[in-house]
Amino acid sequence: MEAWTPPKLVAWIRGELERRKMSTNPRLEAEWLVAKGLGIDRLNIYLNHDQILSEEERAQVRELVRRRLEREPLPYILGKAHFWTLELNIVPGVLCPRPDSETLVEALLEHLPKEGPLKMAELGTGTGALAIALALERPLSNIWAAEISPIAFACAKSNVDTYLEELEKQGSQVRVCLTDGLDQAEGPLDVIFSNPPYIAPEVIQTLEPEVRLFEPMEALDGGAQGLEFYPRLFAWGERFLNRGGLLAFELGYDQKSAILDLKPQVFETLAAHKDLAGHDRVLVFKRV
Repeated sequence: MEAWTPPKLVAWIRGELERRKMSTNPRLEAEWLVAKGLGIDRLNIYLNHDQILSEEERAQVRELVRRRLEREPLPYILGKAHFWTLELNIVPGVLCPRPDSETLVEALLEHLPKEGPLKMAELGTGTGALAIALALERPLSNIWAAEISPIAFACAKSNVDTYLEELEKQGSQVRVCLTDGLDQAEGPLDVIFSNPPYIAPEVIQTLEPEVRLFEPMEALDGGAQGLEFYPRLFAWGERFLNRGGLLAFELGYDQKSAILDLKPQVFETLAAHKDLAGHDRVLVFKRV
């Protein structure tokens, strides 16, 4: 019977991912899957390079590989997602954080006052990635994070609990609330931010299987032209923001012009920030 070691499993999985052209980093994905299946750290794959795996161990890894080859997103399989400096819990039914969303954290850190307490709110917190990252980077942040999905609400709360001690050291707080708006927020607010649904329904059908088959539609589908959520964000900003307060949100690469046409006169456009691909990803406005 052929002997299988952890590195040999990595090589096999890497080959399967490469053959299907379904990963930008097949070796790293293969290492994560093997480490998860064997219950070890990635480093131990190579420290124990000559370990002969049992049939039960190989079966555990094969089951994870089966899920991945069926195009299930890697974070759902691992139960973990990485964002900014964070390792977050995640379950199916919650939007996977994207590296491009770090642009929103960067934009806010650039425009926020450097000192003093801030009251902020996030619409659609998902895993809590944006709120937690921002609250850790900007001391004295009090962030009210709204989420309409019970699954995502529970996920975000678990992540806030994981980072609670670090948040307290920064004098920051993140409170997750199960709601679809800001009516429960303790206003007025200094900042409102969001990664809203902004993909048009017809575009969703062209996306990768990992997205269109597995990720929650309510976090993706932005209605007609992907623009239905933005008037609500402007309305909440007009109602809840202090004068001089900031409204910041993500958008699709081709939506900037249409969103600026929706902007009420009480907002001044401060900046457009580009993502890793050089596309407009974040718009920042000031309430005047």
